[in-house]
Amino acid sequence: MKKYFTNMWVKYMFFLVIINLIGWVGFLLPYGNEKWNFIFENMIWLPFELLLTIFAINKIFESLEERKNRKRFVRVAGKRVDHLIDFIKRKVVAIPINCQYHDSTRDEIALYDEIIENPKKYFDETLFTSTREFLFSSNNKVEYNYMGIAHLQCLEIDSKLRKFIERYELYFDDDLFELISNFEIVNHSFGILDNTSGIGFTNYVQGDYSQLQKSAIEFVDESNRLIQLLSKYKTNK
Repeated sequence: MKKYFTNMWVKYMFFLVIINLIGWVGFLLPYGNEKWNFIFENMIWLPFELLLTIFAINKIFESLEERKNRKRFVRVAGKRVDHLIDFIKRKVVAIPINCQYHDSTRDEIALYDEIIENPKKYFDETLFTSTREFLFSSNNKVEYNYMGIAHLQCLEIDSKLRKFIERYELYFDDDLFELISNFEIVNHSFGILDNTSGIGFTNYVQGDYSQLQKSAIEFVDESNRLIQLLSKYKTNK
């Protein structure tokens, strides 16, 4: 479809350039009575007027089409959009904060907003040098350091994203496709999901904590960009 519109624009441009050239030739080298020069002068300006008109109309149609696609996406995806937003927020929070156990006083959505406002407060050296014990079954406890914690949460996000993309990709517009793809890449890199050796990460993280913090902030920012777009679609449905 894009190739078709590109070819169409090339044909339009060629046609308008020819009109413009004829106009200039006729205006500079008039034949016969010069009173007909206004025709050639109009031919000079006609391509520019047509381009502006076509551009404006095309933008209107693009805007209408984007809005139609967004409505279709929200209508089809429905509550799944809310679930994805909520899931990503909780998994982002679960990296700096231990959310394994129920706490009626803990508002994970509010915590997410706080992390967005000040990620450096939560992703700091204390977190990078700490470990956390995970209980997978009654007799299976594993201790993870920061990288292991991030790996576990990002792994779950990756699984959720893949299922969402597989199910609703047909209804994505360009903006959503770009942001959800970018977040998928950042999430994959941040969580070191290429490591398939069964990450234990029981040792403390050593090295440049500023780089770890920079990577965490990028991950948080990218998650928020996607969430803001999804929320915007829901609001403007």
